[in-house]
Amino acid sequence: MGDSIQTRMLGSLYSCLIPIARILLRYGITFRQFAEIGKAAFVREAFAETDDRGRRANGSRVSVRTGLSRKEVRRLRDKVLKVAGALEKSHSDHSGPPARVLHAWHSDADFLDSAGRPLALPIDGDEPCFASLVRAVAGDVPAGAVRAELKRAGAIAETSDGRVVPTKRYYVPGNVDEKAITVMSGMLFPLAAGIDHNSRPSRSTDGFIQRFAYSDRLSREMVPA
Repeated sequence: MGDSIQTRMLGSLYSCLIPIARILLRYGITFRQFAEIGKAAFVREAFAETDDRGRRANGSRVSVRTGLSRKEVRRLRDKVLKVAGALEKSHSDHSGPPARVLHAWHSDADFLDSAGRPLALPIDGDEPCFASLVRAVAGDVPAGAVRAELKRAGAIAETSDGRVVPTKRYYVPGNVDEKAITVMSGMLFPLAAGIDHNSRPSRSTDGFIQRFAYSDRLSREMVPA
């Protein structure tokens, strides 16, 4: 594949990823979570490929094809064999600072009262405080930025004495529509699978019908919302 073709493909992919990135951000998914899933997909498909004699690719070949180290390929291969566990572990390992703060707030004894409930924390000052909680799980990420994001998501509330308390156990930024998950699985996946099938030079079966229509004669009033 020539550089110009790859450049055009990557440009097209970038355009497609813009709305997908908006959706993932809306659901609180970080780039590291997205990258982990992306690497797992690359490894899965590279292992599924066969050579001219029908032999499956080995780890070294997959490493060359994907650009990942052989160690990373081995790790991801084991995860791909357990898809559900891979997704769950990926989410917990690579969630962003707001999610990690909420998790620690509900599980770390330093931020729990004697009954095991999350403490109402002052913003800063003597520990434990909200700033020390953020430092414990997110390093040098500004506590104010995490506080603003959790507040925007409706995950914390302020008490009359200026402390903050969690109102949610898990971080999801704002109100989200679960139908988006169904639509991605039910529409985006078949569309992408169809493009893959139709553009495969080695296919021996008929292509799938895929069409799109456009018109420059429709007024804005005629276009459905």
